[in-house]
Amino acid sequence: MLITAQDESQRAFLNSFLRDYSETSKVFIHENWLNISFEGFKFSIRLKKFSLVGSHIYHSTIFKVQREKVEFVSFQKLVEEIEQRFFNLKTKNFSEKVINSQKNMQEELICALNQKSSSTYLESEQNLYFGHPFHPFPKFQSSFERSRTIKIIWLEIPESQYRGVASLDEYNSKLLPLVEFDLGLNIKASEGHFFFPSHPALTKNMNLTKVLEGKHTWSELSSKRSFFHPNAPFQLKFSLPFKLTNSVRLINFEETTRGLQLEAFLKKRKNSQLKIMREPFAVFLKDDPKIAVQFREQPYELKDYVLGGYLAQRDSSSTNSFVYDLILQFHNNNSQPILASQLKWFDSYIQNAVKPLLQMVIEEGVLLGAHMQNVLIKIESGFPTDVIYRDLQGCGFSKEIIDKEKVDLPYQNEFYKNLLGKKDINKVVGYYLIVNNVFNILGAVSNWNSYVERILISRLKNEFIKLQLEFPESSFLNYLLHSDGLWQKGNFRCSISSFDENTMNDPWKIYNQIDNPLVAFARKNLPMVENYEASYRNRKISFRKADPERDIEIFHKWHNQEFVFEFWEMNQSLKELKAYLEEKIKDPSVEPYIFEVDNQPVGYFEFYWAIEDRIAPYCDVNLYDRGIHLLIGEKSFLNSKMVYLAMLHATKFLFEQDSRTKRIYGEPRADNIPIRRFAERLPGWKFLYEFDFPHKRAALLECERSRFYREYKEESDERTLSSH
Repeated sequence: MLITAQDESQRAFLNSFLRDYSETSKVFIHENWLNISFEGFKFSIRLKKFSLVGSHIYHSTIFKVQREKVEFVSFQKLVEEIEQRFFNLKTKNFSEKVINSQKNMQEELICALNQKSSSTYLESEQNLYFGHPFHPFPKFQSSFERSRTIKIIWLEIPESQYRGVASLDEYNSKLLPLVEFDLGLNIKASEGHFFFPSHPALTKNMNLTKVLEGKHTWSELSSKRSFFHPNAPFQLKFSLPFKLTNSVRLINFEETTRGLQLEAFLKKRKNSQLKIMREPFAVFLKDDPKIAVQFREQPYELKDYVLGGYLAQRDSSSTNSFVYDLILQFHNNNSQPILASQLKWFDSYIQNAVKPLLQMVIEEGVLLGAHMQNVLIKIESGFPTDVIYRDLQGCGFSKEIIDKEKVDLPYQNEFYKNLLGKKDINKVVGYYLIVNNVFNILGAVSNWNSYVERILISRLKNEFIKLQLEFPESSFLNYLLHSDGLWQKGNFRCSISSFDENTMNDPWKIYNQIDNPLVAFARKNLPMVENYEASYRNRKISFRKADPERDIEIFHKWHNQEFVFEFWEMNQSLKELKAYLEEKIKDPSVEPYIFEVDNQPVGYFEFYWAIEDRIAPYCDVNLYDRGIHLLIGEKSFLNSKMVYLAMLHATKFLFEQDSRTKRIYGEPRADNIPIRRFAERLPGWKFLYEFDFPHKRAALLECERSRFYREYKEESDERTLSSH
């Protein structure tokens, strides 16, 4: 076992502490060391990996530095010092929970290593042994008799004790398929009673009328209070009187109304394609409302789905994330660089697992607590293809949309806390979906490599920019793209204060802001330069922004010539080519231009940001490096000086746009020998090597800034740049 429970317990503790308290001068990272300062001494822990999304990995050794004296201390000692000196707490309640969590983590890790589950889905649920990656005690649990498997105990309860969101007749009707599944056909409750499925640990001290044990063995899921059988019509979520991490796992009546509210809302809004595990009913006992069961529909085949949190977890036997091991399996069966496989996986994840959840908040105004434990991702041939959301406890709605469209929700007047305004929506969904879910998966896909993380962050930002073009009024997208800080739920803040986050009057008390990686680490988007002009022997050379309406006829003509089609392979219709141009105009990673000589269109150039392009895995790319795709469409210019000048000025144009651009790349087909020879005659350009894209063998061409300006000799050219 290469990773121990202490390694991951220490990692979750330190990353949570750093994220919640880094605004103080006492907690900071400097030169790859995490420092926690006290009066007269400090603790220092060296990082193995620095993560742009905060998922750092540490060496296990903790140093206590006091003047000239340096000593090793245990993780437990560090926790106690922080508890007593940083927070001035006199008891050891907090540090004891950290120890409890580590012990539970170790037990679950051993159990996972010794017991293989019957399906990938169940394995991902039961082997979430490291828990929340940003929490001081991610596996803390108060004493409670629990088991990985149970048999349901069926109670007969007097009808006078029934309370639920459905009538008693509706409850009995909806429960019948489960009764027939777990007890058998023709099994009925006694006159004046109803069946109540119970967790066996709850029945020991109850005054029971009649008890029946179910036939089937149910498996515990990651929440520890939900249970699953692959052939049952429902998953069962029990209200259990034990504390996990920050909250007691009881179900209250208000939470069980959320499923009804969502049903009513989605009937009015029929755009959503997201698969959701519905929660159509629940049952409580009137005299003891802490005893309850929520019924979660199970309409989907789950064998190919895995829990999002599982993918982001480190494999104890390889030290890689589980998703990185998945990517490696694909990579080992093809000839592409590992980064190409990582980008392919992440792009599939955004399209198939993130966008459906984003659509719910942006288009529908439905707020889902889409953290990693509530999202099931379908994996086919190693890649994400679908997503299911489960657990409607945290479901909410946009107050603006509810009011605007006059939607009546069940229990809306009694329970209104889940109707939120724009700012609160940004906080809640920004944390659960983006900070907790997407950023953690992003770090795991990169295997916590900060260089790869930066590329993935740039791609993620571009997807949000493209969505913003479609939904320009979205407050949520504006918040993600332009806020210097993002709100996050501070699990350390909550835990150190012993808050129960489910019953807090003001949950914003435990929220704080962290640096927004989409702003801090992605490329800063600048306005596209409208045109570039230069002259050569009284002839005007220019680049202007492509316009689909103005340029489609000439663009279509060029692509339907054999000498262009041979290399671009886009001899398509006017409609298809216009759609292509429109897509490039929207794409923040590409800038399309028309090259002109004396105002006559001669060719088409695409200037792209290399870190966001398919070329990134094949070269040593930096954040502001560029790339060029080009075609000369007018045959009379093909072998003229103007082609040389077009590339020369395209290169100058890009270097002058941004001083941070150090390299420009080209990747023509490897068998296009003339273009390779031509490029090497240009200042600064040279051929590096051949490589294989999935669709072609390519030649990598590179122009380095200092080499370009060293080799370039000014030729009486005057140029002007203008931008809007």
